[in-house]
This record gives sequence, C-alpha cells and structure tokens, in this order.
Amino acid sequence: MKKISLLVEKLDYELLQGCLEGEISELVYDTRKVTKDAMFVCIVGTAFDSHTKAAEVAAAGAKVLIVSKEVEVPADVTVIKVENGRLALAELSAARFDYPAEKLVTIGITGTKGKSTTTYFLRQILDEYLKANKKPLSAVLSGIDNYDGVINEESHLTTPESLELHRHYNNAVN
Repeated sequence: MKKISLLVEKLDYELLQGCLEGEISELVYDTRKVTKDAMFVCIVGTAFDSHTKAAEVAAAGAKVLIVSKEVEVPADVTVIKVENGRLALAELSAARFDYPAEKLVTIGITGTKGKSTTTYFLRQILDEYLKANKKPLSAVLSGIDNYDGVINEESHLTTPESLELHRHYNNAVN
C-alpha cells in the first residue's frame, strides 16, 4: 500500500474530484490489471485511449484515476488531472518504488545491431568484478530477456513501459 499524497507529491497536477488521503493497492495503466483500490493512469496511445474506459476502470475498483482529459466516474473516485499521462506514469512509477533508479548505475546500449551481444559481454565482465567485490550482480533489460535478480523472463518489448522499468530497478536494488 502506498499513500496517494506521497505518490503525487512531485507531480504537476490538478485535483478534479476526491481527495489525496488514503492509500492505493497498486499502480496500473492496463485496464485488464485493475484491482480494488488501484491507481489507474489513463494514457492516450496511437491506437487506444484508455480515457474511454474510465467508467469501467472505476467499476472494477480503481480508487484513483490519473487523467489528461475529462472523464465521468462516480463521485467516490479521486480524479487527478495531469498534462501528459505517460509522463505522469513514469513519475508515479518512480515514486511507487521509492526512486530505485537513483540507487543504480545504469548503462544504456544503443545502435542497430549487436546491442544484445554487447549487453551479455558487458554483463559477464561486470558480474565477475561484482562477485570478486562481494556486491550484488548486475541486471539486464533487453529486447531478448530481462533479469533483475528476482525476475528472469523472456522479453517481448524493446522498450518496456516505465512501470515495468521501475519494477525491475526496484528488484535490482533490493
């Protein structure tokens, strides 16, 4: 559980209805993953605008909606308006996991070919160094797989959403 007021303290927002008291159970942006007392972030995508599902999300138990457009939901649902839902999701994700990226050294590898190969070579070198110095091993998030010390999974996205990134960062730190 996370306090709503702490999650939004670094956001630039307008409170449209409800209050910032209380706690949320989870932060989500996928309508299929809404749980009771969740905070749901509405995102305008190229093919889908989750603002159109605001009433359904509220009916599914969302306690707080982060929006960038007007929505109609019951009065007991807190509605917080931001300029950009995707940016708000990134900021809320960092807050949700107590800013884990600030506790990590991050290396990004870009290019057209060879990113994954370079990543695996670099990971092997870093892990040997870290083992020798009795430190936690490195984490890898790639287009092939993700390993963060807790989760070891095949990757299906070249760029995960910020919530998944911060979840992986949090696992790597803890």
